[in-house]
Amino acid sequence: VQITMGNLFTQFAQATPTLAKPSPAPVAPLDLRAMRPQGNTTTPVSTKYALSQAGQRYLVFQPTGNAAFTITFPAGAVTYDARWYNPRSNTFSTLGTYTSPSGGGTVTFDPTDGSPNPGFPCPSCDATSGAVLWLRKQGLP
Repeated sequence: VQITMGNLFTQFAQATPTLAKPSPAPVAPLDLRAMRPQGNTTTPVSTKYALSQAGQRYLVFQPTGNAAFTITFPAGAVTYDARWYNPRSNTFSTLGTYTSPSGGGTVTFDPTDGSPNPGFPCPSCDATSGAVLWLRKQGLP
């Protein structure tokens, strides 16, 4: 399947019927212009629905909110501001910060328990809600 901005946002919109209401916890915007569609066997994100600027920004949609997914980070430890977003309830959960492995590598993120930061799960994410992981390198506008 060819991943394009159009089908990425179509899938996201179908899973987010409540997005019209304002979010109770707005976040700083991600620069989507700098990000590229991801989501096949040659990209750093295991879901089919993701945008990334490797090492800088990641926006990953997992349609099944109780399923883990992976991101492969480039070498060099980077600290990101991190949040989960539940598209069904339109709620954000702050993970705080996440630092990628210094040698790079694949990391599993799990919305149900907040891995790799246990204790910070996606609020109310379940099999029908979907989940979005928002990562932005600290210091970026």
